[in-house]
Amino acid sequence: MRNLTTIALLLAALLLLPAGASAYSITVDNYAGLSGVDFTASGGSLATKTVAGITGLGVSGGVTGEIGLGQSITISFDQAQYVNSLSLAQLYTAGNYSDGADEVAAITVLGGFGSRTFTLTASEATSATWTGFGSVLNLDPAVNNSGALWQLINPFGDLAISSIVLSAADSLAGAGSTNSDYGFHSMETTATPIPGAVWLLGSGLLGLIGLRRRISN
Repeated sequence: MRNLTTIALLLAALLLLPAGASAYSITVDNYAGLSGVDFTASGGSLATKTVAGITGLGVSGGVTGEIGLGQSITISFDQAQYVNSLSLAQLYTAGNYSDGADEVAAITVLGGFGSRTFTLTASEATSATWTGFGSVLNLDPAVNNSGALWQLINPFGDLAISSIVLSAADSLAGAGSTNSDYGFHSMETTATPIPGAVWLLGSGLLGLIGLRRRISN
């Protein structure tokens, strides 16, 4: 009976757990100090760059403080997250800061669904083409002497994301272009809930324990 009581208490504690772990509000200022979130760089080390008062997180080497071709930043979560918004800085249209073509950010998301890659292309000073879900807001124009800040709203729909890889796409494919580079600015997420199957299992076991007690009595 004591074992049954212990199991019942543990299951009750499970069912009383919140639906998810912490949601995150991630910026270039706090990314390194968040529990449950990990940033790693490929092709160099993490570095920041500020343009027109807007700071982005990128990779050293090349255009230091931006993510260029052959470089990437991976953002990993201990618990899968829904991404409410993702903001990217310093993604410019052709002709600005000597860029020969519209810059393209490649964003790969991974989770239980596998992996999917989407792109954000700065097509005009205040408009961009996004191949994912949701919508795009321009928070600062993609022209000289501006920060070229874009915000993606609900960019991955209802996909539960375990990690995000930010890389650059060649906007002049086959021409050896190195024009695409940009930086991470901020992200808002919501933790995914504990899977329904876990809740059903816990509820079912508690019900069986209660039934066994009634029969014993």
